[in-house]
Formats: sequence, structure tokens, C-alpha cells
Amino acid sequence: MHRTARIGLRITRAQRQRCFGLLRSAGDVWACVLEINAWRRRRRDKPAAGYQELCRLLAQSGPGTFGELDTTGARSVLRRYSDAWFSAAARRKAGHVEVRFPADVAG
Repeated sequence: MHRTARIGLRITRAQRQRCFGLLRSAGDVWACVLEINAWRRRRRDKPAAGYQELCRLLAQSGPGTFGELDTTGARSVLRRYSDAWFSAAARRKAGHVEVRFPADVAG
């Protein structure tokens, strides 16, 4: 279960644009991991799910790959992806076959 809260911020237009830019960049990191794992699945390789492995892939992509998002921000996204992947794997192992991996469309 995830709980969220909405809060209002008093920010300038430039700050608002930067916040949304960082959010888009974080989405790009998540989408990149999904795409990498789709390629790996087609090649019948094991998925990249471990945090350290994902960080190595991020380091290979080079600086500035994900817009304004710095390494710390990108690693935070990778940590969330890794946690979600291993949580899904544990639940599936426990018999919950309806549980899907992060944005998994192939099962």
C-alpha cells in the first residue's frame, strides 16, 4: 500500500518547470530500466534487478544522460525499481501469481 499526500507549494514558474523536468527525468530512468530488461528478456538473459547492477548500468550511460537529474536522484529511482522488483519476486514465490513485476506486460 502506498499513501500519498498533496501539498501546495509557493514556487516560481522557473522552479515549477525545473521540478517537472526532474520528474520527467526520473521517469526516463525508470523507462530506461524497463527497456533494458525488455531487451534482456528477448535475449533470454536474466533481468537487471539488483541495485548495484543497475547502478553499474547507470554509470555506463555517462553523465548528463537523464537531463538535470544528478547521480543521487537517478540512484534513488533505481533503488525504488529494485525494491519493487524484489518485492514482486518474493510475493510470486509465496504463491501470489497475479503479482506482476514493475510495468511488466509479458507476465
